[in-house]
Amino acid sequence: MKRIQQILLTIIVAISAVGCSPEEVWTFNRGNFYVWDDSVGFLYGEASGVGPFDNLCFTLVQEYDIEVPGHNMEDYSMWIKANQKLIEKMEQQWKKSSYYTTEKATTIEFTKLEAVSITSDQTLWGREKGSELADMFLMKPRGPYFTFPNGDIVEDEELNRWMTFEEWANMSCACSNIDITPKENVTPEFEFIPLFIKAQSRNSWNDASITRVSVMGFRMYEDKKFIECPSPYYGVDENYPTFEDWYNVGTEYLYGNR
Repeated sequence: MKRIQQILLTIIVAISAVGCSPEEVWTFNRGNFYVWDDSVGFLYGEASGVGPFDNLCFTLVQEYDIEVPGHNMEDYSMWIKANQKLIEKMEQQWKKSSYYTTEKATTIEFTKLEAVSITSDQTLWGREKGSELADMFLMKPRGPYFTFPNGDIVEDEELNRWMTFEEWANMSCACSNIDITPKENVTPEFEFIPLFIKAQSRNSWNDASITRVSVMGFRMYEDKKFIECPSPYYGVDENYPTFEDWYNVGTEYLYGNR
């Protein structure tokens, strides 16, 4: 969290220094292909749509977190500087693949998911507060897909399907983002369901594992449908919160928004 706060402060200072409006800040361009590493990326959860809990689909988003005027990605990352040939190889494969598009920017954080933990502060599917719930969810990776760490594109429609986190981890691939959905419906004890997500990935250098955390909040309305609520925490921190930290601090914040 401290690193993200520092980056946000840097962005504000950079914009103030050059007198730029928000529209002038660097952003992805449609039709371009971007690859970055975990040192300049972060992970957060987002959801769209309203419906019964078993129909919810939320996404673990791998996002690039430096967007300042006059920006060059390689200026912020030793990995990007050292892996230009790999990135160019991935881009050329993408241009020749069915994933190529000029309608949007195509983005990849070059990491490999190793494991996901999902917990809550209330009883779900008969499991007590703090129990592991990851096996009650399925995930679907968004293409394009590249082998990790070699960076070879995988054009396999079999990857575009719902699967367990373990199945995807065993495929040793990097992807754009990850969609997640419950396997079955659940009747919660409360009108609000917080989900605390901890994702372990192999870093881009392929020499260590990293752990990042995110929290998702879903509120149930009178028609028994759920919608996402704002979540206060996301990102990466060497001392990432324990479940009790989330329970004592995160849920107090979220429940306070009722």
